Amino acid sequence: MVDQSHSFYLTSSLQQKLSKLVLAAFCLFTLYFWPQRFELWLIQVVIAVAICSYFSYTIYRLKSYKSSFTLHSRNLFKFANNPNEFECKVLWVSPLLCAFYVLPNTEVEDQAGKSQLIIVWRDMLSDSNFRHLSRLLLYIRRNQASG
Repeated sequence: MVDQSHSFYLTSSLQQKLSKLVLAAFCLFTLYFWPQRFELWLIQVVIAVAICSYFSYTIYRLKSYKSSFTLHSRNLFKFANNPNEFECKVLWVSPLLCAFYVLPNTEVEDQAGKSQLIIVWRDMLSDSNFRHLSRLLLYIRRNQASG
């Protein structure tokens, strides 16, 4: 593969919202396993309202979610609004989603310890862009394993 970089523009997606709903349902379902005592009932209701409020707010905020970045085949990652370059560590590539860590460069002092998990669902990008991102991440993973 020739050295190449590609820019990606992410928007919120249905799969992203559904994954938050599943996580919210799981958190609410764990309240079912609490002991059935009258004293704990009020605490359970407060926690359930807090969980519903938090996930409703995060799903509401996804309406305006937009992000863009550039990924280079030499394992360089750059956010559109950040002049610093980062290193990429691939976690998972599948037909449904791609997950990778963005690690700070050791040369830049103000980035120390600020790694970030990036999850890209399939419907956040067009089909061709998602395929290109998947191929680029698989190429990066292969180069990381061999070198």
